[in-house]
Amino acid sequence: SGGIGGAIARAMYAQGATVALAGRNREALDALAVELGDRSHVVVGDLGDIESADLMMSSAADAMGGIDILVNNAAGTHMKLPSQCTTEERSFMFDMNVNGPIDLAQQAIPNMKEKGAGWILNISSATARQPEIPYRDSKLAAWVIGPYGSTKSALNRYTEALAHEVASDGIFVNAMAPTSIVLTSGAAYVRDIA
Repeated sequence: SGGIGGAIARAMYAQGATVALAGRNREALDALAVELGDRSHVVVGDLGDIESADLMMSSAADAMGGIDILVNNAAGTHMKLPSQCTTEERSFMFDMNVNGPIDLAQQAIPNMKEKGAGWILNISSATARQPEIPYRDSKLAAWVIGPYGSTKSALNRYTEALAHEVASDGIFVNAMAPTSIVLTSGAAYVRDIA
């Protein structure tokens, strides 16, 4: 509904796509749907909850007659030092940043295979790579983004494997990582500790 996801939705809508706006914040999604117009559908759900994610996908597919393009943009993080990031916090990040996009892709692929075409885009992060030295930010900031970055690194690797698996079915799978900081709440936190 905002940030990168909102920008992608606006760009796709401007190119003529019918879009399902999915996320947890109904008010923000409704506002974007009003801004876009009648080729947008609001689907409220939580990627951290597999049943909710399943319902999001089926609702979106029903509203639009199937899904041709899937953009996985959801992300969740706990900005903590690697030595202090708990099992619960790591599980949350892996469920949101790795398992969620994989689960949605697995739900979209059968319909894409049937049509003989499809596109899946996973939004990753530059944090998936070890920060170059000298660190752009502080060493502390580089350490703190490590747990989150490790989930995006896992997503990148899975994206590569999935892309090879479904290429012969006419389905293109890619990951894209913004190369500059997008001022979300997480980026603002890293900037503040830099």
